[in-house]
Amino acid sequence: MTSNVIIVGGGPIGLYLGCLLRNKGLECLILEKRVERSTHSRSIGIHPPALRQLAQVGIADDLVKRGIRVKEGDGYLGSKPLGSLPFSLLPPPYSFVLTLPQHETESLLEARYIELGGRLEKGVSVTGLEQDAGSVDVIATRSSGEERLTCDWLIGCDGRNSTVRGLLSIPMLGSSYNDHYMMGDFEEAREQSARAAIHLGSKGVVESFPLGHGLRRWVARVEQPHKSATHADLVGLLTRHVQERTGVTLAHDACIMTSAFTAERFEAKEFASGRVILAGDAAHIISPIGGQGMNLGWLDAQLLAELLHSKDGVALKPEAIQAAYEPVRRRSFRRAARRAELNMWMGRSGWLYPARALMARLILSRPLRGYFVRLFTMQDL
Repeated sequence: MTSNVIIVGGGPIGLYLGCLLRNKGLECLILEKRVERSTHSRSIGIHPPALRQLAQVGIADDLVKRGIRVKEGDGYLGSKPLGSLPFSLLPPPYSFVLTLPQHETESLLEARYIELGGRLEKGVSVTGLEQDAGSVDVIATRSSGEERLTCDWLIGCDGRNSTVRGLLSIPMLGSSYNDHYMMGDFEEAREQSARAAIHLGSKGVVESFPLGHGLRRWVARVEQPHKSATHADLVGLLTRHVQERTGVTLAHDACIMTSAFTAERFEAKEFASGRVILAGDAAHIISPIGGQGMNLGWLDAQLLAELLHSKDGVALKPEAIQAAYEPVRRRSFRRAARRAELNMWMGRSGWLYPARALMARLILSRPLRGYFVRLFTMQDL
């Protein structure tokens, strides 16, 4: 079986890229290892630049209808209100940050991809690849056995533990930060607010975001990693941190999901090798604080789709695509990583808290808040 493009990974990046390629008339096959979509994910924020891109495949309106439009982000010092960032300062039509659980975003993208005539096969693992000057052969393994598939281009959108990247023997360069977090999704007892909140304090930041369906996500910075903690332990720790730092009392039995993670920054040594190209977390991993990772991957896909579609019928050579893709996307990643580092610095505990409090006041001041609204919503990426 031959395709113009095979995409490995049916998450938000692979599905969006598939939609873009089908819009351009390219034959596209997505191979996804999972049979069922995970409902446990950290990616919930969709920034305005990504919404503008998603509108090109006819899905932005459906996302907005299903998600929560966050038009204001409130800042606090502990429980004391400090000011707000009005996302209404952004240009229309997307003068807000949209929050939506990742599995719902994926569901809408998958439906649109199928509607556009794309092919998606689930329960398929890629176990080998070979390439020459003109094509790539992929070994696809199913429960029924192996099959060799051929394509012009293979795109790895298969996440942080990318099989495609591993088959290319491309190392990841970077490290983890000493910044640890826990989070949980809680049912809200009162009428749901569409506002985000960030509480700075000497013991570290606490953030909360509306999720829709009567849920709110709470994230707290902690001093030690808790990746091996049980759900019950995480609920107990998170509710205590939220109460102590914000004055908000969360009910233990209102929590439906918990997670603990450490912020990281990694980038692949190369983003492409011949006719095989990496995008999203397969190419770069960024701290989830600031909600930039998924949005950054969509911007990878946008550029890739433009490069893979030849307007004059003459396909670009692999070296030309890599030269046009990798430097641009690596620069965007590094800018986003520096932004994530600012977000983490603002949320740390310790003796520099007074300096962070002063910085927060400056960010929320009238002369500067327009700049920071654009900065925190990825307007320049």
